Amino acid sequence: MTSLHPGAVDLPATLGAVSFPVLGLAAAVVLIFLFQAVYFTTRYKRCPSNKVMVIFGKVPGEKSSRCLHGGGALILPLIQDYAYLSLEPITVEFKDESAASKENEPVTFSARYTVAISTKPDLTQNAAERLLNLDVARIETVARDVILGQIRQTLARIPVGDMKQDRAGLVEQINSHVANDLNKLGLEIISMNLGRLLWETIDPGGPVAESVLSVSGADK
Repeated sequence: MTSLHPGAVDLPATLGAVSFPVLGLAAAVVLIFLFQAVYFTTRYKRCPSNKVMVIFGKVPGEKSSRCLHGGGALILPLIQDYAYLSLEPITVEFKDESAASKENEPVTFSARYTVAISTKPDLTQNAAERLLNLDVARIETVARDVILGQIRQTLARIPVGDMKQDRAGLVEQINSHVANDLNKLGLEIISMNLGRLLWETIDPGGPVAESVLSVSGADK
């Protein structure tokens, strides 16, 4: 319809022409906001207090992974992934009859260790590199092999007489060597108990004599 007055503006037509770009821009802003909300919701991962989150892939710095205890982190798609390490204690218990003292006298012993993945940054990084994606049974087996091997090696360096005279020193030496190797795996000793040591003193001129030493380990 033609305006009766020159220079008059058809207001409804002008508003209609402007409203479509404005509505489109508003819709785009809403969609972007919703996309970001969904993105952050799905990619932000929280770490429970009884676990360590290991983020791997493209991470800052020179390390192969980033470890996080508590809190949370944004996991970037395609270039990052994550997994958890459990901090639950693991009990390792065994009896060994194939050890020997420095004099090569057979020694039998039993031991019970409680270990767990450490939350100390350097040790946690070791666990991320060596224990990630291993189940509890496999971690227990690895810890058992380390503990058993170190106890055998420590006993092999000590004469039976020293074992009898310095029980606390014996436990301290064993714990020191065991802890050092467990730390390389990212594990810490929570508590330990080295049970009775039984050794055979072989007398070439007579029967085998047995001696028994009870050794209790202290909690760490």
